[in-house]
Amino acid sequence: MMMSGGGGGGGVVSMCVVGAGTRGRARLAVISRTAGVACEVVVEPDEAAAAIVRRDFPDVQVFASLARLAAHLAQTERKQRTQKGRVSSEQGRMLRIDGIWVCTGVRSRADLIAEATKMKIAKYIYCEAPIALSVHDVQTCYDICQKRDCELLTGWTSRFDEKLYSLISPCTELCSARLCVVKASAQPPSPPLGPDRTPDDADNRKGVKDKEKEKDKAKERKKTELQELLDRSGVVDLLNLTELLMEEKIPTAVHAVIPVPVVPVADNGGGNTAAATAVPTAATATTAAATPSNGTNGNCGNGDGDGTYNGYGYTVAGTSTAAIINMEYPGGKVITVESVKCLGQDAFGIVVSAVRVDGQVVECGRGEMFATQAERFAEAMSQEVQYFREILNGEAVVRICKPEHCYVTAKLYEMIVESLTESRAIIREPGMRLLQIGKGRFGSYVQESVLPRLAHVETVAVASREHSQLELDSLMARKDIEGVYVCTPYDAQTELVAKALRYRKKVLCEKPLLNLSQLQQIAEANDQFLAIAFHRRFDPEYIKAKEYIKHATSLHSLVLESRDVIASTEDTIDALYTSVVNDIDTVTWLFDDVDCQMSIKSVKVYGPGSSITIVIAVWFCKYDTYLDVQINYGRDFPSFRQQVVVDGKRFGYDSKDACYWSVYAEAYRRQFEWFGKVGSTPGQGNFCQVYTRTHELLSEAVDRVSDEQDLMAVTKHLSHHGLMSPKIEPVVEEFKEFKGVAGHGGMLVCGGRIYKPLASGENEWHIYTLMKERLPALKQYIPKIYDQVRVNDVAYLVMKNLLEGYVNPRVLDLKVGEPSDLHKIPNQSFGIRVAGYTNDNFSRRAVQSYNDIVSFFKDFLKDRELNSYRYEEVPYWLERLRGLKQVFEEQTEFRMCAASLLFIYDSVDNEHQKPTVVLIDMGRAKENSRRVDHMFCFGLRNLITMLEEIHRLFTSRHAIFLCRHGFRVDYEDLTWVPKATYPHDPPLSSEGMRQAQDLAERLKYENIDAIVSSPFTRALHTAKIMAEILHVKYVVEPALSEFMSVTNRRGIPNLDPTMTTGPLVDSSYKKIFKNITLENWDSMCERVHESLVRLSRTYKRIAIVSHRSTFQAMLTVILGDKFKKQLQFCSITSLLPSSNEVGWKIDRINSYSHLSKLVDCPEHNPNYQTVAYKDMIVGPDGKILPSGY
Repeated sequence: MMMSGGGGGGGVVSMCVVGAGTRGRARLAVISRTAGVACEVVVEPDEAAAAIVRRDFPDVQVFASLARLAAHLAQTERKQRTQKGRVSSEQGRMLRIDGIWVCTGVRSRADLIAEATKMKIAKYIYCEAPIALSVHDVQTCYDICQKRDCELLTGWTSRFDEKLYSLISPCTELCSARLCVVKASAQPPSPPLGPDRTPDDADNRKGVKDKEKEKDKAKERKKTELQELLDRSGVVDLLNLTELLMEEKIPTAVHAVIPVPVVPVADNGGGNTAAATAVPTAATATTAAATPSNGTNGNCGNGDGDGTYNGYGYTVAGTSTAAIINMEYPGGKVITVESVKCLGQDAFGIVVSAVRVDGQVVECGRGEMFATQAERFAEAMSQEVQYFREILNGEAVVRICKPEHCYVTAKLYEMIVESLTESRAIIREPGMRLLQIGKGRFGSYVQESVLPRLAHVETVAVASREHSQLELDSLMARKDIEGVYVCTPYDAQTELVAKALRYRKKVLCEKPLLNLSQLQQIAEANDQFLAIAFHRRFDPEYIKAKEYIKHATSLHSLVLESRDVIASTEDTIDALYTSVVNDIDTVTWLFDDVDCQMSIKSVKVYGPGSSITIVIAVWFCKYDTYLDVQINYGRDFPSFRQQVVVDGKRFGYDSKDACYWSVYAEAYRRQFEWFGKVGSTPGQGNFCQVYTRTHELLSEAVDRVSDEQDLMAVTKHLSHHGLMSPKIEPVVEEFKEFKGVAGHGGMLVCGGRIYKPLASGENEWHIYTLMKERLPALKQYIPKIYDQVRVNDVAYLVMKNLLEGYVNPRVLDLKVGEPSDLHKIPNQSFGIRVAGYTNDNFSRRAVQSYNDIVSFFKDFLKDRELNSYRYEEVPYWLERLRGLKQVFEEQTEFRMCAASLLFIYDSVDNEHQKPTVVLIDMGRAKENSRRVDHMFCFGLRNLITMLEEIHRLFTSRHAIFLCRHGFRVDYEDLTWVPKATYPHDPPLSSEGMRQAQDLAERLKYENIDAIVSSPFTRALHTAKIMAEILHVKYVVEPALSEFMSVTNRRGIPNLDPTMTTGPLVDSSYKKIFKNITLENWDSMCERVHESLVRLSRTYKRIAIVSHRSTFQAMLTVILGDKFKKQLQFCSITSLLPSSNEVGWKIDRINSYSHLSKLVDCPEHNPNYQTVAYKDMIVGPDGKILPSGY
């Protein structure tokens, strides 16, 4: 095959870009905008990156490897020769490549250059610099290119940045210079290495040669680790500027260090204290000379070690030094290179400063940050592309991209690695490696002020809300991470702590950590250590108080005071959870070694300052005596106070000065050191039991506050409207107007209660009380009544808010039984009358006929947005109506008059609240009737008949229910896969079995005539539970298997045959597919589409139990576009025949309201992150490749 030549004569140059990562795609975008240059080919093995290229650059051909590209070019060339000089339209479109642009990672560039040269794909190769990070590899690349007559060019984009040149040029005349790069980083700076390996007794018995070999191997291992740390530090980005500044000279000496977190010491200048303490002695003087003493103008480090980068007028928080290198050149000139990583920020900038011989600092300038830097970088890239085009067209000579540049860079890199290998500056005492989750205000404080001071705990990664679930799973799956620190808001703690425990990490979580009992079970199941961060247990002042109480002969009073000057809050519950819980835990901890019992005696909330007073009654069992412990908490106070007073003796703090914050940080440091030293040994999953008493008291306090708030809120509202005059204490939750469905006015709602004004003559409270006493069976059908409040002759009935917990409730008010007015009897000919429902278009016309009421109910069940009906709510209503009818057919105590039945359901999926029917409005009921209420029973019977007909109408249609299997055991226990006989075929977990039961209960009334299952055990397990409840046999169909992707599988996995036979399996079924093979996504779609067509011809109402990927393929075929929406475990997606009588249409997608609990559904298999499968294809990053759908 002949290599393509240049574009020639100023024509359009055709390029091939190798590598479609972030930088490669940026290069593609620049090429597409540059005149005279076209990119026709991209080489990218990663399918996800290739898909992005196909989407964003549809005219570009994408090949998975250089070999495939070379084969395509060879085939094109053969086709061209067979034309024998004839020109055709096809020949005009034949591929031509003038130059190759290599944009991959630095570790793969040399190999790709060698491969492209040997295949003679193009005569010119332009590689992102550096080619390689060793002189030998650079030389090898140039030798191969020279032998094959291929021109190899290297490019630093920064060399085409005019502003960067203006920063560098003044430094060439000075004696010393300092370069610093601030660069975005998705993870904390490079983790320090552990100590060198010490030979054990077995090593001592080896020969001298074996010892030397072992030493060499250890040195190579250390060098490899150092290279990884150095690559992540971003120093390579500055080596180009160094060689440019020194005009390609090689330094005489290099001193390099990767700093580790150390306890900050006094900093006399503005330099990086941590770095300065770790720099070798030979370089310390050099660093001092190169670092300006003026902290304002010359600080290119971390300031005072506070994690903030200060440089020439801008500040970047959350930074840390990743590497510092001092290079000495002939003549005494020194170049200092420092890399600063900026966590979680899209930041990039370069600072250049220089020092004259007399020590005076010269401000040479700084690179821009954020958006302006991106614009400059894009412009520099455009200039670089034009330069390469000119070289290919013979319009320019090679003057910038010379081989010498890569030699110098590689030599500098080798010298830096050698310096780090010989130096012991990065070695530290080994300890626990920690993952921190949460980077809010407090998380940042701990990250910057506490964690860097730890000797036995090392933070290796920090995750925040910007991280996806997949990224978080990847971090938690890391074997080098032993512990997880969770400092997120309390509403997000439970899920994160549970995930960490299931990944078998010990966990330290900030208070209050709700759902403690559930998390305790997970900790015990995984035998992991769980602790809550109550720092006062490590505070020296509170420890003194505990010792005083321990040795006291008697106690008369104990008061905890927590007063602060911070702004007040009107959310008392939040204050309890985030602040007062510290005081409650302090009380339980002070008496944790005393035999006593505790309970909340009273809770009072005062004033706008969110002042809370809690009295805890402590009963000492040994002495049979009581002690009332008082907690006084408040905000918006004139002074700060945090102390415990024991019999008049004070322990604590009365000002928020530097001393307080020093002790505060020290207490947290002690807590982390304790957490780091406590190993995850058997039985320590029970440690969280010591917090049980704290949580019990906290829950009791929250309940007390909630009850008081409800009463105070209604009183405040009535007072606001002039209905009462007593002085009202300010409360947390405002009272809101509540609009009744059928026109009830004046109702109010607060929290979980409704306040309904009673009309004159109504005795609803009396009727409710009598019904609960005389008809206990009726209690489940009527709302909970709390009280009747009378204020200024206005009576309010306080009852449970029936809509609490619903997201978007729909309510129908149906009058049943005897009407309040005899003139309304003609409108109630079937014993029922529609009073109203939550629909803006509802017309209050008389609904008289049978068909009118049936149509009305259908309209009530219709979801107009999805154009579907939520008829699955009807069985819930029928069950309650039949029970209510039985009660009234047997009772003779009461006769209903103008009573209402409220039909309630949630129009969106809500696993917390189920549809219900409630009997209300009984204020006009007649007691002591001594006969059956035939009018009420007549209405109930007609209502039941109508609803049965509606349900029968919907459940007689042709329909398919796509049911995803339940929660897998290997998602809950990440150690299951390595030990399993069939690692790809897990059964359901206990949670998954409960989900399968919920699914079967939902389908119980759907007239299912067939259950068809995938052959995987988790689907068969779900189908078996459904078959037991539905009394329908299930069949096994291999065509419904999950995606067998050729991208990441080496073969079809072995499956457990246990559940493919048995009394619940229909053995007469003939399978559509007997076996499946490895496939791509298109083949998968064809497979599931054929199975759907053939199954729908055999059965009328089918429940298909399969996998997310299977159903995504089915829905992709139906919609005609790739379907990527998440499907919950045991969710239902229903299909109905299309209106045009061809194919199917989607009725509802991912319905899960039938589940009693919704379990977190990971986006990807978490076992992929741990590489638990040994028969899967692993990518260059050591992780299992994605399936590609």
